[in-house]
Amino acid sequence: MGLSTFHDSAANTRQRQIDGMLTETPSGTFRYEPPEMDKDRRSQKARSRQYDIWSLGCVMVELLVWLLYGYEAVQRFRDATPEFWERTTGTTDYYVSSYVNAFLDIMAEDIGKKNIYWSLLSLLRTRALVVAVSDEYKSSLSHREIAVGLHAKMVEIQNSFDDSYKKLPELEYPDDRVIRSKNKYFRPDREGGK
Repeated sequence: MGLSTFHDSAANTRQRQIDGMLTETPSGTFRYEPPEMDKDRRSQKARSRQYDIWSLGCVMVELLVWLLYGYEAVQRFRDATPEFWERTTGTTDYYVSSYVNAFLDIMAEDIGKKNIYWSLLSLLRTRALVVAVSDEYKSSLSHREIAVGLHAKMVEIQNSFDDSYKKLPELEYPDDRVIRSKNKYFRPDREGGK
């Protein structure tokens, strides 16, 4: 995120690739890299803004971990999730990490529904931490959201709740609950990132 910059609409990834304008900025933190970087890490291929959407989703999930479970919980979550994605051994089938998925389930339970935290978590889960990306950089329910679409949805969430939303009580880190819930996301022969 520290390497991010603003681009005008003519500087989109597809146009930069057509014009031969390669990305020269090194990739950021491995932990926040999206699944597509697993195969593209050594290429000179331009990285899309959808890369940044995945990274933003990871950082915002950690923000929610901090808000719900406290500062020390963020380090515990990081220790349990070197990356936010995994793949099946010998394939290019990528998934959101089973631990991350299970943790997001637990967070949704702990947050409850119809509040700003739940809305943000739902947005991150359904529009930011999505493996599939659009080659045309268009908003689509079957792909990771594009920047303008995510921004619009975040503004919508902000406008849906008044400023008096309640602070959630700090909860215990849900180790055992995540481990039990994680089994429903089990995939044989899975590998982590990098």
